[in-house]
Amino acid sequence: MSSTLLRSAADLADAVAALPASGPLQVRTVLVSSERQAHALRRALVESGREGVLAGTRCTSAAALAEELLHAAGVAFEPGEDGLRAARLLALFQEEQEPLALEYFDLDLLRTRPGWDEAFARTVAELEGAGLRPEGLPKGAPQWRDVAAVWARLDRLAGRSWTSARVLAEAAGVLARGAASVDGAVLASVTGHERAVHAAFLRALPGAVLGVWAARPAAERHVERIGRLYGEEAKGLVGTAEPPLPSPLPRRGGEGRLLGTELSLLQRYLFASPAELADPARPRGAGPDGTVHLEEHAGVEAEIEAAADWVTRQVLEQRTPLQEVAVLTAQPGPVTALLAARLARLPWPGGPLPVYVADGLPATATAGGARLLALLRALARWL
Repeated sequence: MSSTLLRSAADLADAVAALPASGPLQVRTVLVSSERQAHALRRALVESGREGVLAGTRCTSAAALAEELLHAAGVAFEPGEDGLRAARLLALFQEEQEPLALEYFDLDLLRTRPGWDEAFARTVAELEGAGLRPEGLPKGAPQWRDVAAVWARLDRLAGRSWTSARVLAEAAGVLARGAASVDGAVLASVTGHERAVHAAFLRALPGAVLGVWAARPAAERHVERIGRLYGEEAKGLVGTAEPPLPSPLPRRGGEGRLLGTELSLLQRYLFASPAELADPARPRGAGPDGTVHLEEHAGVEAEIEAAADWVTRQVLEQRTPLQEVAVLTAQPGPVTALLAARLARLPWPGGPLPVYVADGLPATATAGGARLLALLRALARWL
């Protein structure tokens, strides 16, 4: 499996355009992490004047491609077991006709104490994501034997209902047996945070090209994990990747240090070492140029209003497309909901300003969600 380094959507577009395609009907498959990444790829291809590459190029996920391969091989299954596993465990613990025979865990405790179904579901999901199966777990400790017994019963109850990890593992086996194949060239976009079963499926794709996103900073542990998942070539690309140099500006009077925009300097040296920052020969800025602006505010309300003012300037005054405007918060929480509500009140033709919040907002962040929570608590108190 060959690898290429990715730093931006433009690099991803270059990698897609470089995929081999022959014949009157060119076919390419690009495995992306989300529809947002697929949209960014299509946009980069169009902006670079290579919209013709879009013909015959499909963007999909590894899970969707794995399901397609299993169907092509005639394997009978139903996806979606991930959302059912905790409920199956809860029913399994309460089983009276054929109760579980456990050595280490107390079955009465599993039945009466809440949370054990979710704990076992997470454990089995992690093991399955690592590419393991019940029969492959260690047999030396009673804890492992109990987990294997619970997992085996779960699989028996689920039947042909499979988790996404099981789908990827079975699809990798189908590819290894040659029972199905992918038409055309394949490019897989990865970060190194994928599960082992995901990486095994990508490695099983014949002739696939791996697009590995560069990490900033490239931590040694992350680089080692990429090597274990995808091989030494991908590890070498990420481990030796240098951040892009700052965008050069003309030198003052033709002499002096190489200058760069504030934004390019920030992109290059945000995670640099103290020794690199202290290097007198490194590029320096020529002063404030409008590419980076720092502000300090007295509290959350002032920060939210400042963010709303900035979005107003970007969207309404400078006519920046909405897809190029992002507001980042330190962590998801109540501030995210307040910020989304404030941005939605900005003037916009035809209604409120469209606001997208990654990973969504909790239902309790809305008035209707708060009332629903109060109703559920009242029911739980009196049932």
